[in-house]
Amino acid sequence: MQSPTARHRCFANILPRYITAIIFFISIHSGAQTSNTSAEVVANAEKKFAAEALLTSTKQAFLEFYSDDVIVFRNGNAVKGKPDWMGRKVDSSQLWWQPVFADMAHSGDFGYTTGPWEWKKLKDDNTPSAYGYYNSIWKKQNDGTWKVVIDIGIPVGSPSVERNLPIRFPTTQSVPAKKSFESLKKELVDMEKAFVSSCHEHNNTAYNKYISSEARVYRPNNPPYTSAAAVRQALADTSLTFGFEFIDGDIASSGDLGYVYGKVKATGMYNGQAVNTDLNYMRIWRRESNGGWKIVLDVIGGR
Repeated sequence: MQSPTARHRCFANILPRYITAIIFFISIHSGAQTSNTSAEVVANAEKKFAAEALLTSTKQAFLEFYSDDVIVFRNGNAVKGKPDWMGRKVDSSQLWWQPVFADMAHSGDFGYTTGPWEWKKLKDDNTPSAYGYYNSIWKKQNDGTWKVVIDIGIPVGSPSVERNLPIRFPTTQSVPAKKSFESLKKELVDMEKAFVSSCHEHNNTAYNKYISSEARVYRPNNPPYTSAAAVRQALADTSLTFGFEFIDGDIASSGDLGYVYGKVKATGMYNGQAVNTDLNYMRIWRRESNGGWKIVLDVIGGR
């Protein structure tokens, strides 16, 4: 393998002057829970996935834990991820990752995890060649196994400060809804489309209405924004415009957790340099205690 896997790669070279110029910091949610029996199920599935990659090979692990219709992102497009892995050869590289945050829907069959990854070109190398963050959506299959259905990541420039920290969970409970699946998905899609429309009109300020106080925001080549203050700082930058194009999404049968994904066109000027870049996005929406939908994970990535 010549570079980090498609699971975690994205445009490592995009918008370098824009991204590195942002004054950026990380702060961990001090009130985040460190125990959540339901969400620990999906966190443990991620841990098994990561352990299998170290024990056997990255290829074998991905073929085992990816669903047959898993979506990954290439060059601004959403594509099926499993065929690519089937055609790869096992090599001497090594991919390590760990979940640091997880959540599960009330239905118990739909959740997500996120955390840092590190890639070594040769497994015996002392220092990784690349770092980043992954984001996985997990769904329980009809046979009871857990599989990844969406996988998107970003590169970062250095090891994560969250490495080896205890996994954390939301501090509040999501709120289930008793509606038909069709009604629930339409509600999610309508919310996403309303948000995208607002973004087209107001750019990043559109997030103010929709972002959760516990949101994590990921942008390429920077550590995650993981506190309310850091998120506000990230979204305050308006030097670029992000045009979102919704593709699809899914929602838990309990109606409290869902995801959407699509394309992003990043355009604008920065320090006299024109930017026009195709990326992808993935957002996780959560129905919070006030009954309203809020964005809890917002990722712009791709490869």
